[in-house]
Amino acid sequence: MPSARREHEENLSKIVRDVEWEEDEASAGELGDWSFSSQLPQTSDSLTIILNARTTKKNLDLLLSQNISDIDIVVNYDGRISVPIVRALLALCTPTASRWRSLSVQGVWDGDDRTSTVSDELGEFMKQHRLSLPRLRELRLCNFYNEETIRVGTTDWVPSTTDFVGILPWEAPNLFALRSFQHVPPPSFPIADFSVFELYLVPLEDEIYSQVENLGSFLASKQNVCDLILKMDRIEFDAEEILHFPVSVFPAITSLQYHLLNVDTDIVRQLYGPILKSMRIPNVQNYELSAELSSPTDVSAVLSFAPYLRLLLPDSRHHPLLTTVTIDIHFLADLEYLTSHEVRSTVIHIPLADIPYASSLRLKTFGQVFFSGKPGAGPSALREVQFRSCSGMTIQGLRLAVYSLKIAGAWDLLERVVIRGCKLLDRDGALEVIGEERLRFVEY
Repeated sequence: MPSARREHEENLSKIVRDVEWEEDEASAGELGDWSFSSQLPQTSDSLTIILNARTTKKNLDLLLSQNISDIDIVVNYDGRISVPIVRALLALCTPTASRWRSLSVQGVWDGDDRTSTVSDELGEFMKQHRLSLPRLRELRLCNFYNEETIRVGTTDWVPSTTDFVGILPWEAPNLFALRSFQHVPPPSFPIADFSVFELYLVPLEDEIYSQVENLGSFLASKQNVCDLILKMDRIEFDAEEILHFPVSVFPAITSLQYHLLNVDTDIVRQLYGPILKSMRIPNVQNYELSAELSSPTDVSAVLSFAPYLRLLLPDSRHHPLLTTVTIDIHFLADLEYLTSHEVRSTVIHIPLADIPYASSLRLKTFGQVFFSGKPGAGPSALREVQFRSCSGMTIQGLRLAVYSLKIAGAWDLLERVVIRGCKLLDRDGALEVIGEERLRFVEY
């Protein structure tokens, strides 16, 4: 063995031996309920290895020795062990790098100082280890301990200070997605083979302009990204006025998913709507809106939200290629059973005039639907409407939807109405309202 490599392995072994391994605690390979590990499907030939304060050297060696073709590596740093130990544990895994299917790195690397990010730490590891990752499909970067630290409002925003210029990138030719949580990598982030970028963001009142600016700078530097998934979770955000963001243009993006949690009228007006309107995506063809409303029992809150739905749709003047639109309005799944009859009877207005180029419209909602058009708008582009798992839609609600399509001028050119998994509707009733030529009915 060359002397340099022997010295490296001896140093690594010394660092690892310095850990007080707690053999009776959970070992590597035990996932627990860590929400941000890879969501790639688990198979009989896949293995998840967790590196954290409870990882034992004995079990890590055992797992690494297995002949498994797909390995998901999860680095979970929570401050209970030193950063050098975390690096040493990951270094022990590098001989299996050719089999890594995903890599997830989570932690707050400088503890309460909040001066370093997960990208900074990853940059340090890249300097030390030149890896070839031919099977890597997913990279996940999480700049907090775990989901619970967000839910109790103890998260922060720290822009990455790493300049990756001069750092040789890892080879990951099959990387599909970069998923980031409360963190945006710097524009110089050297891995650029992915086409999907997902950002889970908790907006902070004092940092929101920095957060949006960091996102824009990163996307502008990564023209390979064609699918953007933006998830925003308002924990404690109380803006006193409507925010205004500089307009940014992202010509490479063709698909946008906008997922919003803890939604109410104020947050739509002040934050979520302005962020969307500041994004010009001229080549976007597919847009998915998912809005999770706050209270399944507050009728007034639902009614006040309805007029502001148009703020959560891309400005049609700048998005002429937008042909497929999905709108999903729901409550938190755990509270769905509390949805009152009055709330299920409320009507959500879908402003067709705001999506004039859409040929396919897919809807999921808890209540009834009314389509509003614009007089003299010309022939409708709409050819398909899908109602998917509309849990509160009744046959009377379906009649209302069809009636509104007719008065909006969208019915005559409509080719298909798909009803899928709407539990209060049956085929015979739907057939009477829609007619055999247009109806596609799927119970589940």
